[in-house]
Amino acid sequence: MKTKVLIIVENSYYPADPRVRNEALTLHANGYEVTVLCPQGGDGPQGHQVIDGIRVYRHPQFRHRGTRIGYFREYCGALFWEFLYSCWIYLRHGFHVMQGCNPPDDIFLIALAFKLLGVKYIFDHHDASPELYVSRCGHGHQ
Repeated sequence: MKTKVLIIVENSYYPADPRVRNEALTLHANGYEVTVLCPQGGDGPQGHQVIDGIRVYRHPQFRHRGTRIGYFREYCGALFWEFLYSCWIYLRHGFHVMQGCNPPDDIFLIALAFKLLGVKYIFDHHDASPELYVSRCGHGHQ
């Protein structure tokens, strides 16, 4: 039986994000069954599709519009949809491992419910070095 992995991405689209795309394709090439859950948008079709053997589900997305309430609404909405879609994906396909890609780092809240079912959680911290560089050096990077 193949190990099944659910990758949740909150701030980017699949397959547009090269980090997530490379991780998913590498897992798939090594015998894992991979499902990616990401927000709707970008230039990809909405809903469900299979891309290079990777199942992709897209959930509705709220835009923050640069306000505190907007950010709160965006994150709460994302967690709501991610939890519902994760339940659907678990019932339909199952998964043994959940990988939460940040930012933000709130996807662990969804993983808590699945921990009771024996699902392992991986926190995938993206781009730690560029933010550290900007915070220390005070200027952007290309």
